[in-house]
Amino acid sequence: MAHPIITGNFGVTPSGQHPSNHHWKILSPDAKRRAVDMLKEVLGMSERLACKAVGRAHSTYRRTPLAATLADPDALLRQWLRT
Repeated sequence: MAHPIITGNFGVTPSGQHPSNHHWKILSPDAKRRAVDMLKEVLGMSERLACKAVGRAHSTYRRTPLAATLADPDALLRQWLRT
């Protein structure tokens, strides 16, 4: 059997199930946030419609990620790990 990506069925087997060795997301949560921002700015879409188009829950888009807040308890640890 040919590789699912090459055949164009996007990793779905004939039974309709995703094979267990393909665990990946099309867009990361940060990429989805940026995509929603782009749709709002460039195309003038409403926030709700842009979230729906990207596949992100409107409530999670509006929520500020914990890592971006001043109250992030792990900010220093993350900075240390990145250096």
